Amino acid sequence: MRILFVGSFLSRQTGTKSIAEKLAEHWQEKGGPKASLVSSYSNKYLRLCSIVLGIFLYRGKLVNVDVFSGNSLLIAKLAARISKLRGLKLMLTLRGGAIPDELNQRTEEYRGVMGQADYIQTPSHFLAARIEKKLGIKANYLPNPINLERFKPRPETQGINLLWVRAFSEIYNPDLAIKTLSILKSDFPDLKLTMIGPDKGILPRVKELVKALDLEDSVDFVGPVANEKLASYYQSHAVYLNTTSYESFGTAVVEAAATALPIVSTRVGELPYLWEHDVNIKFAHEKEAESFAKEVQDLLKNPDKALQIGQAATTRVKEFEWNSINENWINLINNYS
Repeated sequence: MRILFVGSFLSRQTGTKSIAEKLAEHWQEKGGPKASLVSSYSNKYLRLCSIVLGIFLYRGKLVNVDVFSGNSLLIAKLAARISKLRGLKLMLTLRGGAIPDELNQRTEEYRGVMGQADYIQTPSHFLAARIEKKLGIKANYLPNPINLERFKPRPETQGINLLWVRAFSEIYNPDLAIKTLSILKSDFPDLKLTMIGPDKGILPRVKELVKALDLEDSVDFVGPVANEKLASYYQSHAVYLNTTSYESFGTAVVEAAATALPIVSTRVGELPYLWEHDVNIKFAHEKEAESFAKEVQDLLKNPDKALQIGQAATTRVKEFEWNSINENWINLINNYS
């Protein structure tokens, strides 16, 4: 069995491995399908050339293309077209949390890409429902696998510090985490925030905000952290802040939940399909620091409640355990290769 994964696989630059990278690595170590990946170039033009060449030279039968929104859709269109010209089986994995917002403006583009696929899947109930409603095309649900052995539950209490794990990009709203910290400082003067992730262009602005709010001694910018090292951060903080504007699945949220770290998040995309407010997560209003601060304060002032929510989250994530989802991937590859 062979599969060619097409997408942006930039873990060497960002420290964050994509699902395809994790699958390929697992199969190489444990045995499984032979997986090739294109491309790992950070330069978008080199990445595009690498993808085109990779598909033309590929000697297997099955190509999986990760589909994102924005300019990334152009790569998916080209990859899909070349794959079908070569007579390859085409699988699309829809991952872009902003795809639903684009469907009205780019309906025929999405229809054209998806119409070429032999099989479509997504880790998002939300995205699958929007695709079927707008395009009349079925997208099968397959959640992202999480190595729960790596993300063990943490000790019951871990101080009061906050954790944020995302890229420094507009869609992830790092400013919101900073403003939340600023509000909470009046009640929790020793509160600190750890921010993990690569810079996507706005880190200098975020640091200026930290300076303007006189929080320089309270925010730790760690930079990119390899996925296998993230567990130690989840296990050593009190609350995880998920401030994104879009979420097609929420791998970081699931990983944090697996460690029993209580989460305060925007209510966007897939998240309301997977999580329940005040049961296994706390939802705040999007882009409202006051709302985030209120939910965080509730957790910090009520440790028993925080513990209960964290423990409920560990039960919820069992659906995403690696082995069962890995088996689904292998069955798909076997059927189409």
